[in-house]
Amino acid sequence: MQKTINFLMLPLLLLSFITSFYSCYEMYMTDDSNPEPSIEPTPESIIPVFPEINLKQGDTDFAAGTGSYDFKDVVADGDGASTSGYTLFTIENLGDADLIIASAALNTGDTDDFDLIDSILSPLPPGNSTIFSIRFDPLTVGEKSATLTIANNDPDEGTYTTTLLGITPGARRTKNTGDVNFNMRFIPAGDYYVGKNPPGNNNVTLTRGYWMAETEVTWELWEEVYTWATANGYNFENTGKGSTKTNQHPVSEISWRDCIVWCNAISEKEGLLPVYTYLNAVVRDSGDGFATACDNAVFNYNANGYRLPTEAEWEIAARGASVGVVEETYGSIYAGSNTIDNVAWYADNSNYGTHRVGTKGYNELGIADMTGNIREWCWDWFGTIYPTTGVYSIGQISGTERIIRGGAWNTLASGCSITDRKSIIPNLPKSSGLRFVKIE
Repeated sequence: MQKTINFLMLPLLLLSFITSFYSCYEMYMTDDSNPEPSIEPTPESIIPVFPEINLKQGDTDFAAGTGSYDFKDVVADGDGASTSGYTLFTIENLGDADLIIASAALNTGDTDDFDLIDSILSPLPPGNSTIFSIRFDPLTVGEKSATLTIANNDPDEGTYTTTLLGITPGARRTKNTGDVNFNMRFIPAGDYYVGKNPPGNNNVTLTRGYWMAETEVTWELWEEVYTWATANGYNFENTGKGSTKTNQHPVSEISWRDCIVWCNAISEKEGLLPVYTYLNAVVRDSGDGFATACDNAVFNYNANGYRLPTEAEWEIAARGASVGVVEETYGSIYAGSNTIDNVAWYADNSNYGTHRVGTKGYNELGIADMTGNIREWCWDWFGTIYPTTGVYSIGQISGTERIIRGGAWNTLASGCSITDRKSIIPNLPKSSGLRFVKIE
């Protein structure tokens, strides 16, 4: 018998099938034994996080490998106990992951001249900082440097380095012009006493350190520069005088005007910026026809060339850059000693002439002949106004005579003390020489 399909039953069968399927699906989705498969992130979707180290002192950041911190000047007393305070440094984590600092250490260079107190916290969370301190504590005189190394987990700067610098009063540098060498000593900025008055009456503050020639300018050095200068547009009223015995005696018989022109000449010869100008032109002639230009020359405070010291700079250097006053005295009477024969060629022992520079005792800075041998010109006009606080502490700014200090081979002991002040008209070359200074 042939079977037939009842089409009226199809909708009911379809509905029963859908209901059964949905019921099975719900059971499957609620069954913990069949979890929904997870979607693993691709490498491209992961944002990496790293620590980032930064070193600061105050508001100054130090670039790793190229940065440096200068402790300026500290007296070297050899006892390893500097009177200067510790300087705080800050390590920052500018990254997004913990910064792990394995160590901070001084290595390479003059490590014994710096002290480090490691109080560093580690690990350092993002956005946090920690501090440590260092002081410059020099054992010997000189220019010092050491490398600070901070080992950490910054992937870019895992060995973070910066250079520490320091300089002591009396630090020595050897310079040259042509074949002639000469030495210079460092005198730091600071508060000083000058003059004969009781302490406190003549306090000066130098706001910038400077370098001073270790000896008076020798005939050898004078002649080297003089020869170059006269071949390159310079002219001198006086040729200067040396000794027939050796070219290492100080040059003498030069005027104040000759000195500032010579200082401009050695500066230009060595590629430095000359200090003395008149009407915006470098002063190159000390002849009488150029007296106005010389006597009204402008002192460029920021020029890095050689120049005469101010009176305050001269006296501070002669005193050994001592800032202390003991029992209301100013230290030694002469530059380096209370006994003049130890440090000076003067009227009683010179045998009527100059002597080779540096053959008597040196002062505390390692500077020779600031007492005796030859008198030394200073920049200042002579007057009753004594130097006061300033970059170079200049005294009277006008007058008729220029300051000359230190005494000479023909000066009595009473005229050779550190505080003795003399003056001469600027075109007179009487028994006079020079000692120069410069800034960095």
